[in-house]
Amino acid sequence: MWLSIRLPQLPLEALQTESNQVSVEQAQAVIQENRILCVNQLASQQGIQVGQTITNAFALCETIQLYQRKLQQEQQLLKNVAILVYPISSSVIIEPEGIIILEVARSLKLYKGIDSLLNNVRERLDEESINYQLALADSPTAAEVLSFMPLAYSMQAISSEGQINSSKLERILSKLSVQSMLLEEKIIQQFQSVGFKNIGQLKQLPHSSFQKRFGKKALNYLLKLFNQQADPRDFFQPEETFYQSLEFNEVIHHRQGLLFPIKRLLKNLVNFLHLQQKNAQHLEWKLFDSSKSTLTFSVVFSNANISLNNYLELTQLNLENHQLKEPIEGIALTAEKLSPLDIKTQELFEQAGYFNSNSHFINKIRAKLGSNSCLQLAQVPAHLPEQASIVSVDALPISKDIENDYQPHQPTWLLETPKPIRSLHQQLVLNGKLTIISSPQKIANNWWDSSAARDYYIAEHENGSLYWIFFDQLKKLWFLQGVYG
Repeated sequence: MWLSIRLPQLPLEALQTESNQVSVEQAQAVIQENRILCVNQLASQQGIQVGQTITNAFALCETIQLYQRKLQQEQQLLKNVAILVYPISSSVIIEPEGIIILEVARSLKLYKGIDSLLNNVRERLDEESINYQLALADSPTAAEVLSFMPLAYSMQAISSEGQINSSKLERILSKLSVQSMLLEEKIIQQFQSVGFKNIGQLKQLPHSSFQKRFGKKALNYLLKLFNQQADPRDFFQPEETFYQSLEFNEVIHHRQGLLFPIKRLLKNLVNFLHLQQKNAQHLEWKLFDSSKSTLTFSVVFSNANISLNNYLELTQLNLENHQLKEPIEGIALTAEKLSPLDIKTQELFEQAGYFNSNSHFINKIRAKLGSNSCLQLAQVPAHLPEQASIVSVDALPISKDIENDYQPHQPTWLLETPKPIRSLHQQLVLNGKLTIISSPQKIANNWWDSSAARDYYIAEHENGSLYWIFFDQLKKLWFLQGVYG
């Protein structure tokens, strides 16, 4: 079973970068090659239709706003919608005509029927404030064709058990006009020139006769339409990193005017991160102005929680540090350094709210004063303890390949360089006597740099303090590595 999602207003909605909805107070249309490609409701009420020339459009409505088509933003919007519905089915097809097709037969059990599945799809699409039409069929080609009709039309072929009745679907398709077929215009004209009005009439022709009259391409399309031939398609695969850009219809002169396009890109990022189960701790923004210059700034996060509000607030704070010298024509957002989402279960009486608040406070300080204004201890992939802790802007994840080399009892505070410890008559002395109170933990590694063979111990000072020390088997000397708090 295939579900198609057609975006009838795609060329126009892909241009809505400065406001959160299509204008209902102004007649608008998208043009391509000096002809009308897509119109909003008010333009349609003025008599402006798809295919008309620009001259005819102005004759009908002098105040109509015309925009050039932006294919790149259309494809970007289609990908955003594909990401929204990807959790429902991983078999997603994006067609250039503004149609997304999902294989949903394997999802029916999960959603407990077709009605529940359709409601879930609607909820996801309604979040994007876009126009859409749905259709169901037993082949991708049939789902495409039926998407130009109301959903109730294809639902006539759904049985009470939620399955497609092939014979009913065949009758529904047969009644459609030949103009419903997504074929080249010259082929449609050939059908009409010999008197064929609906698809059912074409289906009655023998295959050999049909191919001789209209060609193999038209025959293959007809067979796919009625699910009589395999219909292979390229499936959508979400990208590993995030990059999206918006080109404005009109230049923006002030920072406040950038709020909506920034929020729109961040919302797309959040959907992408949820799908990939990844975190983004570094965002890079680029503003393109009318003088062809680029203003670039970064947003850095000390924690890695996916939050649209936090992303938006910190982006605005960073933007306040920059002056817009020229009007802005476009904007781009990049998030490349992604890390796996760390999902932790909370305890029943966990008191983690203060820590989260402090992390957000650090983010706000960095946004105001710069990314280097707050530093923290971080761990890096290194086998020797003194090389594993650094002072950094961001905490770095430890590689799974070497995390077992870290000692479970090592202190947080480590010396940058191990300090020698005196040994007098088999007694360790460091501004007082040290007594070993643990069994040894061995580290023997780092052979590619310089060999290391160490025995680590916990030692108690005579004043009660605890130290982390080791005996270097190569140098035959004792050293202080760290101090416990």
